[in-house]
Amino acid sequence: MSQAKLLYFIPARGGSKGIRNKNLQLVDGQTLIQRAINTGFNSGKLLGFETNVVVSTQDTDIAKEARKFDAIVHERPIELCGDDATTEQALISFLENYVMPENLDSTFVALVQCTSPFTAPRDVAAGIKQVEDGYDSAFLGSINHYWLYKFDRESDTYIPIGHELGFRPSRQRVQEQIHETGAGYFFRADKFLHSKFRIFGKAQAVGTGLAESIDIDEPSDLEFAQSVAQGLKKS
Repeated sequence: MSQAKLLYFIPARGGSKGIRNKNLQLVDGQTLIQRAINTGFNSGKLLGFETNVVVSTQDTDIAKEARKFDAIVHERPIELCGDDATTEQALISFLENYVMPENLDSTFVALVQCTSPFTAPRDVAAGIKQVEDGYDSAFLGSINHYWLYKFDRESDTYIPIGHELGFRPSRQRVQEQIHETGAGYFFRADKFLHSKFRIFGKAQAVGTGLAESIDIDEPSDLEFAQSVAQGLKKS
C-alpha cells in the first residue's frame, strides 16, 4: 500500500427545502461549508495524512464558497442531483472518475455532512484510526442509556427494548445504545466501492458529544446551533 491519504468528502447539493441555501448559512460567522472544509483539513493534520477536501455539488454558489477555502469541487452529474439520488452514488462517481485505481487501497474516506457544524477533527481522526486498525467501516454516533420501547402491532402496545416488561433497571444498567448521528462515516475507498454503502462489514462506532451530534435540517435546528456556538465561545 502506498502512503495513506485522506479524502474528506462533503456532499452539498443546492436546493434545500427546509432552509433556503442551507449549506451557506452562518454558524459563528462561518458558512456550514467553510466549517466543514476547515474540519477536513484539520483532521488530516491530526492524522498526518495528505488530505484532499472535496465538496460535491451542482450549485454554483456552493462551488464558489468551496473553492474560496481550497476545497476541490466535484461537479456532481445532474442525474445524481434529484431527491432520489443517494450520497453513496455521488461518492462512487467521484472515486471512479477522479481517483487512480492504484490509489484506492491507500485512500481513507471521511464521508461527512456539513449540516453537522460541530464535527470535531479528533472524532474524524478516531474514525479513520478504527479503519486503520482493521474495521471495515466506522461512523459517528451518540451513546445513550435510554429506556427504549417499540410499538408491537400484534398486541397493540409498546414493549421494551433492552429490558423486560415489569422491571425498570437503573439507567446505568440499561444496555448501552448508540444512534447514528449522520455526521460522519469512515472507510477505505476500495472497500467502499465493493460494498457501495456507507456502513458495511465489521463496523465500529465513535461516540460524540451532544454538540457534535447536532444536525441542521429545519430553521429551529439552525437557531439552536447558533446558540450552541455562542455558548461554546463563552465556556
